Amino acid sequence: MTTTDRLFTVLVFAIAVVGLSARPYLQHGRPHGGLKNHGLGAASAGLQVAPTQYFTQRVDHYNPQDTSTFQQRYWVNSTNFRNSTNGISPVFIMLGGEGEENPLWVAQGFMVEQARKYNALCILVEHRFYGASQPFQDLSTEHLALLSSQQALADFASFVSAMKVQWNLSDDLNPWVVFGGSYSGAMAAWFRLKYPQLVVGAVAASAPVLAETNFSQYFEVVSQSLKWTKNGDQCNTRVGTATKTITNMLLTPGGRSQLGTLFSICNNGLANPSNDDTYNFMASLAGNFAGVVQYTFDNNKAGQEFTVDWLCETMNTGGDDTDNLLKQYAAINSALLKSAGNNCLDINYTSSIVNLTNSTIVVEKGDRQWFYQTCTEFGYFQSSDSTAQPFGNMFPGPFWTQQCNQVFGDMGDLSEFPNVPWTNSYYGGRNVTSSNIVFPNGGLDPWKALSILHDVSSSEPLVLVPGTAHCSAIYPSSSKDSQDLIDARNTISDLLGTWISASESPASHLTTLEIVLISLASVLGAVVATMAVYAFFVTRQPQRSDASLSVNSYVPMNSAL
Repeated sequence: MTTTDRLFTVLVFAIAVVGLSARPYLQHGRPHGGLKNHGLGAASAGLQVAPTQYFTQRVDHYNPQDTSTFQQRYWVNSTNFRNSTNGISPVFIMLGGEGEENPLWVAQGFMVEQARKYNALCILVEHRFYGASQPFQDLSTEHLALLSSQQALADFASFVSAMKVQWNLSDDLNPWVVFGGSYSGAMAAWFRLKYPQLVVGAVAASAPVLAETNFSQYFEVVSQSLKWTKNGDQCNTRVGTATKTITNMLLTPGGRSQLGTLFSICNNGLANPSNDDTYNFMASLAGNFAGVVQYTFDNNKAGQEFTVDWLCETMNTGGDDTDNLLKQYAAINSALLKSAGNNCLDINYTSSIVNLTNSTIVVEKGDRQWFYQTCTEFGYFQSSDSTAQPFGNMFPGPFWTQQCNQVFGDMGDLSEFPNVPWTNSYYGGRNVTSSNIVFPNGGLDPWKALSILHDVSSSEPLVLVPGTAHCSAIYPSSSKDSQDLIDARNTISDLLGTWISASESPASHLTTLEIVLISLASVLGAVVATMAVYAFFVTRQPQRSDASLSVNSYVPMNSAL
């Protein structure tokens, strides 16, 4: 390695470290632990966590000539499982999403609470290319070609089929229900859609089933959620005023210097920023509000401390002068930085690109993998292109799509990804034509804009939960849960019972004696029926007066004359 190469390596490493240590609250709309795992919370005292197990999975399900495999992580909780011939014991499986999986999903949460009620086996499976379920030794773009929702669904199908054999499960007594939240919620719905023979139903919480490149509706819902609070209109107006003030201050060196101090910008990053740096800055400030709204009132410390109410109480403190509005806007940024353990906010665009370009596997990270999936399959880019939101217009759609080319190489015309319309065609978008899928959505959740907005059919209902946010229905229950959330979970629980019981055949829980008696009755019934048919034909024969008449002279009723 030359001296120049070593210096470049050190520079790249330094930029990456800065980017990791002070990243925005949300990156591309995703918290750094993954969309689904954010509100799961910490393990309660004395809770036993299931040991890690591994399943040998194919790397490429669509290439019969490629027989290579990798080890896919999964976890099982059989505490409530009652596998016998007398009664139903279902299997509940949580699909992994775009991050390292947390085995707490089979120890606490809505799925486990329902497992106690229905005597279910609980399983969690990690998604390929995330966490420790890695098909390759790095995350090169060449290898990421095998990262897709289709390959992941095939993984889950292969896993379910193998577990049915391993656990000696029957379709009648052990029906499977799939669970998921956010991206994995969409995967749950799509799994029921594409593999209906393997699962009897799906709980698809906060599932963005509609792929959309320019997801400008995201910040529209953030704005609506701010308005939902007490004095929400005032809050929304103040955010808009502060945003305009910041936008104007970015035009002058003095203004940028003041903003750099107010918002604790790393490395004096606003002294001479590129346009992309300023776009990053504005997206990060909007992301502060979006991240809080997205997980408001979740049953963890952050979800209870940083809520949509807290945002608007902060913004509505003090007068309407611009100095005060900037102060309150900056106070929100400072509180979130402190909560994340960061001293400053990194807005350097180059460092964010370097971070996403790094192909080294880090089990705890999923940023590069998820960005690849958004660039190739889903879009989901939260832009400022809508005027129905108070966060300005400085992070438009092209700001996000240009990053796909910069991170993964030339991907062609990104004005509309080829795979976004294909994804909607393949899965159906909001028209998920299936059955036995429930779509719980939080009324405050920005992702609801890409989920189901009304019942797809009588067997695919929307369960809208007012006053809650992302994946709230599948998190652990709490004494602080609203009545709306309690009612929603009860509705989902009833649906689970309906799906599970419908899979049961009439004889699935009969005793051995009952089965023997029914079998004997069937045999006796067949004998009686045979005798009746015989008697019928005998009585229909012609009466013969001459006993010496040849039998060959008798013509059967159905013979040709």
